[in-house]
Order: sequence, then structure tokens, then C-alpha cells
Amino acid sequence: MFPGQECFTRKETDMIEPQKLIRIGIVFDGGYFFRISSYYNYEHARGARIDILGLNNFIRHMVADRENADPNTCHIIESHYFSGRWPANEAEKRNNLLGDRKFEDVLIRAGVTSHFLLLKPHKDEGTTGREKGVDVWLALEAYELASVKHCNVIVLISGDGDHVQLVRKLNSLGARVMVLAWDLNLANGEKIQTSQALIDAVTYPIEMAPLIESRGRDPLIDGLFLPQSTKPDDRKPLQPVDRTEGTVQSGTIDNVQSEVTNPYGFITPENGGDNIHFLFSATVGDWPGDPQAKMRVCYMPTINPRTGQLTAREVEFLDPDD
Repeated sequence: MFPGQECFTRKETDMIEPQKLIRIGIVFDGGYFFRISSYYNYEHARGARIDILGLNNFIRHMVADRENADPNTCHIIESHYFSGRWPANEAEKRNNLLGDRKFEDVLIRAGVTSHFLLLKPHKDEGTTGREKGVDVWLALEAYELASVKHCNVIVLISGDGDHVQLVRKLNSLGARVMVLAWDLNLANGEKIQTSQALIDAVTYPIEMAPLIESRGRDPLIDGLFLPQSTKPDDRKPLQPVDRTEGTVQSGTIDNVQSEVTNPYGFITPENGGDNIHFLFSATVGDWPGDPQAKMRVCYMPTINPRTGQLTAREVEFLDPDD
């Protein structure tokens, strides 16, 4: 042995064992995710949508924590987004086509594979659409991620209790299952909930809402959200107004999202300023169907007490002939 050779010679028992790669697969229930992202954008003090890239980073760290691993060894192998979508002509009529394309661009940049089934109007739901088969498609893809792609952890972004059987099947293949679970109370009285049966069935349930509220300005939590265009401290919200003071304003509907569970839209004020968010449930009076883009309306601007942001209530259709 030449001088210094001992530095390069180790007993087999002294060799450092490299950490194994933990393969992660993600499946999104698009409708569930969209409602959550809209809540944080319009009803929560965050005032921002969820950032897909930030969510990916969060998932890697949560998996690393639960698997007692280095986040650098936890890699997202594939991510799949499942949702219904209006046909192009219908989306254009609803003024949603550009928004749909922009969100698809977001998914592409984040490396998420999108899977869409065309929405079909349902006779009992007015202009709200319904798609069939998305949940089955999601389950088949999750099964393939575990059985063919050999992912160690499957992350479900879904609240559907029907996925309990899927979780059991994934477990039988040796995959652990993580669910990002939200329970939220919306301003209109509706709720976003994750099935308790699903939470009980998975290996790693992550209760997202209390985690987000309790971790303050944790960079990992902050990274879940897109940057705000204006810092909360710099905003100058209007004070609540009273109808009797003649503060009713008018404007034109600029965009609507009617295919979601809690339909909403935006109004461009006639006197200028940023678009104002409104819920379909805030409409009053007689309407020729559901709110649509280019309709002229009057409304009461007010402050949402939960978010501190401007919103519109008592939104009333204005006949263009009046």
C-alpha cells in the first residue's frame, strides 16, 4: 500500500449507503382543486391562487418528512390533472376560452399532464355542465402510476370518498397514499369537504387549511400561492357603502365562471377601476337566464369582511333598452 492509500480504502461495512429515490405520482381532481384555488383567491386574506410549482415543492417536502427522507431524493415522476371542460364554441360564448387556454399553459409549464372530458349541459342544472367518467379516469391513472411506473407515494388532491377503494388497491401494490385534505366554509354557506373515510384510509393525510393558517409566513407555505400584484398592507379598500346614500354603481360583466359549484363572475365598473368579483348567488331581480359576459348591471360595491377585498352584492340586470 502506497502512502495515503488508506484514504481510498474502506471496509464494506463502512461504505455510505445512498438513499433510495422516492418516486411520487400526483393526481388532481380538477373541480375540487379549482374551487380551493378560487377560495384562496377571492375569499381568503391571501388573495392569490395556488401555484402549481409551489404545490409540487410542498408535496416533495411533505413526502420527505413522512418518509424520513431527504427532499432531494423525493422526485415527482408524473402529475396528472383531470377535469371537465366546455367545448371550444361553448367556452367562447361564455367568454371562458382564453382563461381555459391560460390555465392549460400553467399546467404545461409545471409538467402536469391534463386530461379533459367535454362538459354537457344537464337539464336539472341550467347552464352548469356535467361530465361523466373523470373519476374513473383518475383512478385508472393512479393505479398505473403505482403498478407500471412504480411510484412509491401517490398523492391525491381530491376529497371524494369514492376513492377509498382506489386507496386500498394502491396499498395492495405497496404504494403509500397521501391526500391533501381541505375543509372550508365558503362565503355563500357552501362547504368544500374531504371525505373522512378517505382521510382515514390513506397513509399520510395532510390537513391543509389548519396547516396554512398555523405556519404563518413559512416560505414553504407562502410558496403555495402565486405572488399578489399588490401587497396586503398597500391596499386601500373602499369602505362599506349603503344603498340609501345613492352609491349604487353600474358596469358590464366582463367574465363568468358558471361551470363551477359556486358560480361567479367579474364586473367592469363604468366609472373605471379594477374589475369587481361577484357571486351568482348575489344577483337580484329578473334576469334573462344566468349572468353572461357583456350584460350591463347595477350593483352595490362592498367589502368582504373575511378578505378585506371589494366585491359586488345585489347585482341586478339592466335592460339595454332602458
